[in-house]
Amino acid sequence: MSGKIDKRIACLASVRLMTIEDGGHMLHYDQPQLLILTIEQFLAL
Repeated sequence: MSGKIDKRIACLASVRLMTIEDGGHMLHYDQPQLLILTIEQFLAL
């Protein structure tokens, strides 16, 4: 991860970084089920 992103994350109280493998710029097309699961988990917080 780049240094700039690390600095931004460090400024936030609670951060959860999710990486979806084989996901490109069209994540909703490349990994739709995993994206839905990730969004549902985020909304449940």
